[in-house]
Amino acid sequence: PPIPDSIVYIGSGFPPPPSGLLPDYETEVPHYKHNDPPAAPRPTGHSISVCREACTFVHGGKCPGKSCKLHGTLPVKDAPWFCRPAIGKEKEIEEEVILFDPSGSIFNDRKKHADSKSFFNTSRVYGRTFEHDWKRGTETKRFSKFLTIHDARIKSGEMTIDKALKEVKTLMKKNTKLLLQSFQYYCIMSPGMGGYGSGSTNIHQNAYMKFLNQVQGSRDKVDDDRFQELVRTFLTVNLVEDKKDASAKFNQVNSLLKQEWIEVIARVAVILNNAYEKGNTTVTESIADVFGMMRSNLPTEAIEDDDDYRRKRLYTFGVNDVLEKYKSTLYACHVVYPVSNHKMRTKKAELKLELFGLDDWERLMSDSEMYQNGLNRSDSKAAFMKARMQVTDEITHRQKDTSLSLVDFYEALCRSADYWSVEGGMSSGVFFGSPAENLERFLLKMFEGLAVSWKGELRCQCHGHAWDQKKFASLMRWLPKEDAILGIQKQADYGNSAKSPMNSQNRRDSYSEVPDSHSAPESALGGGIMSSEVVVDKETGKEKRISVVYANIETDDDNP
Repeated sequence: PPIPDSIVYIGSGFPPPPSGLLPDYETEVPHYKHNDPPAAPRPTGHSISVCREACTFVHGGKCPGKSCKLHGTLPVKDAPWFCRPAIGKEKEIEEEVILFDPSGSIFNDRKKHADSKSFFNTSRVYGRTFEHDWKRGTETKRFSKFLTIHDARIKSGEMTIDKALKEVKTLMKKNTKLLLQSFQYYCIMSPGMGGYGSGSTNIHQNAYMKFLNQVQGSRDKVDDDRFQELVRTFLTVNLVEDKKDASAKFNQVNSLLKQEWIEVIARVAVILNNAYEKGNTTVTESIADVFGMMRSNLPTEAIEDDDDYRRKRLYTFGVNDVLEKYKSTLYACHVVYPVSNHKMRTKKAELKLELFGLDDWERLMSDSEMYQNGLNRSDSKAAFMKARMQVTDEITHRQKDTSLSLVDFYEALCRSADYWSVEGGMSSGVFFGSPAENLERFLLKMFEGLAVSWKGELRCQCHGHAWDQKKFASLMRWLPKEDAILGIQKQADYGNSAKSPMNSQNRRDSYSEVPDSHSAPESALGGGIMSSEVVVDKETGKEKRISVVYANIETDDDNP
């Protein structure tokens, strides 16, 4: 085998290699004849499963497969890596690099819920996604007609439609990640933050127009006639040939699904080829050109791999510690908001929980007043969209594709914190500061806003649901002192008061709940003392429990 550039030792207790046995007056080293042994076949797979996870860190991406040189026999999980330079250094220096392993951390459940069964999107899940989208996007009659008209080889009889389709499919499959990332970016650029079935996770026409301008770059734009062709492409692809097709339910006339994005790219490629007179005679050549234009001209956020963020900023010790610190409150947010949604979307029976959709995320950020505190709505939507793991079938698993699991929810918060911490947000293309520090600042600000909106207690608000008025978390420690004092009244009034509406301002102006004494620390009550007693109403003869607060409140003339 070739001599490596460096020697890697795995484990903390391995001694350095021996310097070699030298002959002396007591020891004689026998001579031996060195014959080249027969060459053994190179391993075609990893010796153990954990090596594949190590490769994602070593190679900075997915394992290269048979060409991988890290076929080991020792597990690397929880083991420090010692790198020792072998050449060009007079003094050997050991550097310890401890890698974060998501297994066993707060991110562990992602392997269970993701279609990739991994902490990252794998090539296998990308391949399966493309197969579903390709089948639905090209089985229409108009796509075959489109190829027949614009491919010179089909016109002349040199190639059949089936062979041309296979050629286009091979090219597009190699660029699956570019197709999916660009589709996601222009979904983010589309308006709306509605929930399941609303079309907010599709590409709308204004975002499509933005794509047309950006993909052409700095060159002269196409003339008006060609531009009208490009505009009509959006309308042409939106036509549903089979109203009984499964995708027809989600295929709205004013937006594009992933399966339609494939046909859009092919048609745009042919129109731009004719407009710029590139001379391509096949659809495949035109598509290859437009892929090059997309890589050169589209914003970085439209072509970057979502796994890069996970690898560099999400899966870290600091982020894991912050999420562990607040996980009970975050879990409560992830449960309460979908259940408190009065539209009551279809439940996943085995979990008995509502799916956390884009509309729930929008209400969470609105109730916490993060939009008033500097978070951009576009960045908020981007955090939601990019936090989702790849779903292979956007139609069959539509609910999963448009919602966040608990671990996805954690990632959305981390991404939002990074966008919130830098001027320009996602469009800046850079992140500053520690992701753990950014996340903790973001969460504390979010909890402060939620504490005011929910009057110190996070409860389900859904009439008829088994969890109606069930308390999931106390937010009293983040409630400002003046709001904590105003929010304490007779607990007996709570049962007769109107249920708190979902509107943040109404909740803030109609304090009616009295937290229990254990949930109202002394510091939150302006130094006061909270007592509780049961009294008998003289008129009705019924017992009532009354909570009283003695608070030190300074008036304008400083008299307590």
